Amino acid sequence: MAPNPRFVVPVTYIQPEFAELQRRFPEGVHQGYARTKQHLYRKNADLTDREVTFEYMVLGRQANADDAHAEIIRLGFRPALYEELLCFALAHPEERMKHEVIALGSLTFLDDDDIYVPCLIHRKDQVLGLWYIGFYKTFPPELRYLVVRE
Repeated sequence: MAPNPRFVVPVTYIQPEFAELQRRFPEGVHQGYARTKQHLYRKNADLTDREVTFEYMVLGRQANADDAHAEIIRLGFRPALYEELLCFALAHPEERMKHEVIALGSLTFLDDDDIYVPCLIHRKDQVLGLWYIGFYKTFPPELRYLVVRE
């Protein structure tokens, strides 16, 4: 099995406006970001600007958001936050063309009160997406979770 790649990225914990997201990701941004009410963190998060070392985690099985989050924590990691995913995507644009990557450390609430998590996708019209995590929604086994070792 190949070693899990590590990515060291400077992170600034700022939540940009929709127009700024469109500027940073000209390939496409999910329109839900224009309707975002708030991004909440699953636990207290250190929002000090710093370098962060990211890894991918692949669970190899279907899991819903709560189960995947618990497994990531159990293995000694924490899921990446929204701002961390943005900085990772800009620092490593080639990665978003290889895999779909999800950041479970933040929950995104839209104006219709549905709950999503931010993700990187590789569609021709969109790279910064939102993944709905409603009732009984499961993630595929091959999905890559962006994580930080605790």
